[in-house]
Amino acid sequence: MEHQKIIDEINYAMAQTILNALLKSDMISIAQYDKITRINRRIFSPMYAELLPNTLDILANQR
Repeated sequence: MEHQKIIDEINYAMAQTILNALLKSDMISIAQYDKITRINRRIFSPMYAELLPNTLDILANQR
């Protein structure tokens, strides 16, 4: 895996961790979470994006 791809994977994971914390603390809505998740997947292009769970699946497991 090339260096930039590894950095993108790490940045995606960090962005989603922060996003999850914001949602959990009710600082953003589910709609905002969903929109930002889609943007993060487009910007960072995680290697297995098509295998990642949908936003609603993630939310169901957190609540």
